[in-house]
Amino acid sequence: MTVITPAIRIWSRENRISSDGETIISALLGLPENALELYGSMVKVDGQEKLNGLFYYEPFFEGSNRLTKDGFDQVQLYQSLYNLQDELGRLGIDVQSILASDHGGRRHPIVAHANATPDLNAWYSPQNDDLTFGTNKNKWHLASDSDITSHEAGHMILDHINKLLGVWSDRGVGIMDEGAPEGWSRGEGGAIHEGFGDVLAALLYNDPEMSEDFVPFLGRGESKKDGLRNVDNNLGLKDVSTEVHDRGQVYAGFFWAIKKYLMSDDRPFPLSDREAADLTLKILMAHASNYRTGRPTPKDFVDAVLNGVDGLASVLQLGVDRNELKSFITNEAVKRGLNANISPLPDEWDDIFTSYADFEKKFGNDLLFTPAQKTEYLGGTQEIYQQQYKTSRGEVVDLVGRALIVNKDARGNVVSVSARDVLPVKEGGINEGTNVSFRTASTIALADAQKKYYSTKRAMMAANPAQFRNNDQYYDYLAKNQMDYRIAEAAVNSLNTAKFTETPKMVVLPNSNDLHYEMKVGMAIYYVNTRTGEATFKKDVFI
Repeated sequence: MTVITPAIRIWSRENRISSDGETIISALLGLPENALELYGSMVKVDGQEKLNGLFYYEPFFEGSNRLTKDGFDQVQLYQSLYNLQDELGRLGIDVQSILASDHGGRRHPIVAHANATPDLNAWYSPQNDDLTFGTNKNKWHLASDSDITSHEAGHMILDHINKLLGVWSDRGVGIMDEGAPEGWSRGEGGAIHEGFGDVLAALLYNDPEMSEDFVPFLGRGESKKDGLRNVDNNLGLKDVSTEVHDRGQVYAGFFWAIKKYLMSDDRPFPLSDREAADLTLKILMAHASNYRTGRPTPKDFVDAVLNGVDGLASVLQLGVDRNELKSFITNEAVKRGLNANISPLPDEWDDIFTSYADFEKKFGNDLLFTPAQKTEYLGGTQEIYQQQYKTSRGEVVDLVGRALIVNKDARGNVVSVSARDVLPVKEGGINEGTNVSFRTASTIALADAQKKYYSTKRAMMAANPAQFRNNDQYYDYLAKNQMDYRIAEAAVNSLNTAKFTETPKMVVLPNSNDLHYEMKVGMAIYYVNTRTGEATFKKDVFI
């Protein structure tokens, strides 16, 4: 039987401006026969409207050359996320296998919602495991820009490769990205996440400008040479702030520099533009599974890249001189100020072993771990084991941000056992008092969420462009408060519908010896101290 593949119309490049507003006709792949909506095995997209089997759309509303139709947005979003997985698959990187890494091996499509919020924002939610794209009050639909959709998919993929990079904890390196509880940090993890998303999109489309479509809403003219950010840069850590998107430019630029080196005429056998982008994509993906801590320093980032290169070489997936490439990477790290630890961790926490036996020799065998994540990559496998603690009542609780990281080569031999994120807590080391009931804790969390909801709503209503020096500042302020409002709104809704009869999850937080109730509330997590009732709020979303 012949299966007719639907024809679709999509941008000729990644977005409207980079495509000069021109579209091409393409084949719609990955859907079951007679599909009525964009629900495939690799991608599942919905929007404001049901498509009912109609997948061919002209991009613009009549009389407009900027505002795209919901049906076009859904198709463009679907095709972007399908092509991302298809291109990485061509390089031997199975995104579906990555997505199954912390779902018990269950493969599932990337779920994405086009035009699902009026905000000038897009995000990945780890709790919902989906992507959401806004409409900027129906002035511009973010789902129509494949730079943005690929960036958010990058957050999802990296989180499924190495969830520790998104976990705020203590003993960080002084990089306090917005949304972290006081005294907590992800180290460089947040900035690495943002850089990963930017350069993933840039390498896929071989275009260093990120989201040219965004720029007109900052008050600048349209140009294919002017994007929201540019990964073709020479930025070092001294040139950027601690805000994660700004800081992420250094890490994105680092990978783009590798791509430019690989195609440089100075090399004996330069790669083509596309070959260089493809090999850099392999290095980008391999490095993600080679962190020895969830709170990396800049040097940990460089080490992860170097380890990823070694892994690719070990399975004959590098194709260039390993030592020359590693020499370039090391020199580039020096140029960007990435070659040294910033506020390094105490020596006793800097433990990396070559075997389980050596680990147990130092820590003993009374520490408790459970498998949390296992990801195969080109060159080996990374296994993450969540550290736990057993109370005197027999309850097993997680230690937030504490884990054992094991890397193995392609043959399954242990390369390293990292205990840098392990807490050597002994029996009786945790205060197990539970003076506060879960119902009371939920009430405390709800009161705090309602306070955040109303304060962010007031902040949005009070925003006036005249108060800011330029449009960039205004839109940054507006986008931040819109996101904070959505986070608080989701938390209020979740806590209002909480079932207090459920057995609450308890955890141990960084910088605390007390137990805490953990309440995941959409795009945030509340932790309430079981002894004192003190609430800790942590954002759980990538923007």
